[in-house]
Amino acid sequence: MSPVPEQNQAIETPHQPVPYGRPSETYSEAGSSSQPPEPTTHQVTQQFQQLAVQPEPAATQALPASSKSMRFPLRPGKGNKGTRCIVKANHNKGTRCIVKANHFLAQLPDKDLHQYDVSITPEVSSRGVNRTAMEQLVKLYRESHLGKRLPAYDGRKSLYTAGPLPFIQKDFKITLLDDDDGPGGASIRLLNDGFIQDIALEREVEGDLMLGDLGQGLGLRPGILDGTISISAVQWLCNADKSCHEPRIRLKAFFSSLYRCLGRGARAVLQVYPEYLAQRELILGFAMQAGFSGGIVVDYPHSSQRRKEYLVLTCGPPSLSTTTPAGKGEDGESCSDEDSSEDEENQTADAPQEALQVLDIVLRELPTSRYCPVGRSFYSPDLGRRQPLGEGLESWSGFYQSIRPTQMGLSLNIDMCSTAFIEPLPVVDFVSQLLNWDVSSRPLSDADRFKIKKALRGVKLEVTHCGNMRRRYRISGLTSQATKELIFPVDERGTMKAVVEYFRETYGFVIQHTQLPCLQVGNIQRPNNLPMEVCKIVEGQRCSKRLNERQITALLKVTCQRPQEREGDILQTVSHNAYADDPYAKEFGIKISEKLAQVEARILPAPWLKYHDTGREKDCLPQVGQWNMMNKTYNPNPVLPPVSARPDQVERVLKIRFHDAMTKLQPSDLKRICETDLGIVSLCCLTKHVFKMSKQYLANVSLKINVKVVASQDWPEITKYCGLVSAQAHRQELIQDLYKTWQDPTRGTVAGGMTKYCALFLVLEEHSLTFKFIRYWT
Repeated sequence: MSPVPEQNQAIETPHQPVPYGRPSETYSEAGSSSQPPEPTTHQVTQQFQQLAVQPEPAATQALPASSKSMRFPLRPGKGNKGTRCIVKANHNKGTRCIVKANHFLAQLPDKDLHQYDVSITPEVSSRGVNRTAMEQLVKLYRESHLGKRLPAYDGRKSLYTAGPLPFIQKDFKITLLDDDDGPGGASIRLLNDGFIQDIALEREVEGDLMLGDLGQGLGLRPGILDGTISISAVQWLCNADKSCHEPRIRLKAFFSSLYRCLGRGARAVLQVYPEYLAQRELILGFAMQAGFSGGIVVDYPHSSQRRKEYLVLTCGPPSLSTTTPAGKGEDGESCSDEDSSEDEENQTADAPQEALQVLDIVLRELPTSRYCPVGRSFYSPDLGRRQPLGEGLESWSGFYQSIRPTQMGLSLNIDMCSTAFIEPLPVVDFVSQLLNWDVSSRPLSDADRFKIKKALRGVKLEVTHCGNMRRRYRISGLTSQATKELIFPVDERGTMKAVVEYFRETYGFVIQHTQLPCLQVGNIQRPNNLPMEVCKIVEGQRCSKRLNERQITALLKVTCQRPQEREGDILQTVSHNAYADDPYAKEFGIKISEKLAQVEARILPAPWLKYHDTGREKDCLPQVGQWNMMNKTYNPNPVLPPVSARPDQVERVLKIRFHDAMTKLQPSDLKRICETDLGIVSLCCLTKHVFKMSKQYLANVSLKINVKVVASQDWPEITKYCGLVSAQAHRQELIQDLYKTWQDPTRGTVAGGMTKYCALFLVLEEHSLTFKFIRYWT
């Protein structure tokens, strides 16, 4: 059997072309959706070609080959054993019809994509800031430095172009006007203005502030630290100005001094952001050379948004009880660096998904700038009517879009969605809706203050008392005093002035609701106080807090639509997006149809419903998904029949009824108790079947008992030999910690490693110096 056409890896290393839109680029999982009894090579090849994205007529090429092939396993004795038979399938039942799907067919040219790695310093966690920087770069340098290319950016580390850029690597300097206090913006401003030291000294904590260059080592006494946690220190050592700093020298000095300052057995957890594989190995290599043991832990390795890498180190050699913790996968299960290395080895099978991700990034560029992105959805007040949800919230309509592989080719899946946003109201009106009463009628209670603080914390607002200059802030808290009681110093001499008087004299604004507290904005340690009357909530803020029952009910009423209404909204959204005029889609040659895809389907007949024999109508056939309950009767005998008792006997009857309920065990309950609580293997069967004494039934039961009980007794003996696990750098063939030496401040040169620790364990266990070692590579 010849091999199935191989899948081409969709995304290569930086600056290499990424082919897509050829017959080899099929969705690897779609081939398994149909399950014929025995697919031949010709059938599988034909199925892959049917699922492929067909290129333009002039672009027909041979299937490209990859470094790894994929073969379907052969079944022993295929086609020459057993008795032939004919199986009748129910594929012809039902009424044929045409169904409109919310998919819009996509056409792609036969061209190459190029992927580039992007590094933005100083690093910020906000994708919005990164996108703003990239937009500024494209605006300034597209014509002069980017070869007139319009790139697509994922907001993190990857940049995609429809052709090669006129350079291999280049640095750009971008200046952003920070008119918002979004994530990362305050940190950049503090760093540029040199306020880091002042803020650290103002904190009400014990200790001293030490200023120094980590690249020159830590100037601390040996063994003084019990542990170390760092977020970006290691990456700063790697990304320093390479014209005057050498990352290798700085990393070596840092890890050597860190090992000296940590006590024996102490741990260090350092978050790293390796730009490429060689940089990860460089960081891990210098840590191991300093004497640390440990490795890289990757959280959510398959996610581009939640992926994080941590360097987990232990001061000293690996011990029998020291293991490197595992990260989390997409489903919350443990996942270590070895798992991610296996994914890199087997990434050929996942390559089509990476190619689809590139197309998603391209088609998301324009909606990201037009609408409010939330996850993989986009929301806007222009996409539908705003519906109030109560307590200062309203619903915004939006849409979800994603490129999907189908049997008809690639298609853009679009669906409507809704979520809750905070109404852009004056803060006084928002508080009145939140409390459901007029705030000017009486003072606020402590419970009211707590509710207001919980609802407004983290919300952006803009001031209205400065004319057209509406500066924005983020709410951090609420004052405990009313506005009329607040005073603050206005000069260096300590002259105090009331907030009400200050606004009247400076801005000519008379505060009416002086009984309300002020909003605290800015720095938590030294916040600014703003009266609620001069503040308005900024539009476009999604409510991330939990909705109450009334709000959920109102939101469900908005989202419940008939098929015709949803179809109209989807078509209107596609027309509003105007993919034909999308500059990014034009740049990459992507064409999206404006018509819904039509799929052949069948309406299967509804099953007959069986009611109790005591009713007039025992059988019922539903019509259009509904049926009438008249003249039909349920089983009159419940599982637990109802009982009655005198008031003084209620407790006794309830105990009896509870005992009866506990004895009504289902097979699933019995299996759960046996396998989880008792630790035994069980087999359930009905008594009425057993007492029939059918030989065939009893034979089947005995076979199941033999499989479940007898086979479960064949347990392997627990080995008496110890196993030792050690983490090391990726793609390193030699065992790094098999035998190693390191410098100890007190004992000098110390020898150790996995061999020595296994030998010591065997000497203590066997009381003998004669033994053999078995080594396993995984």
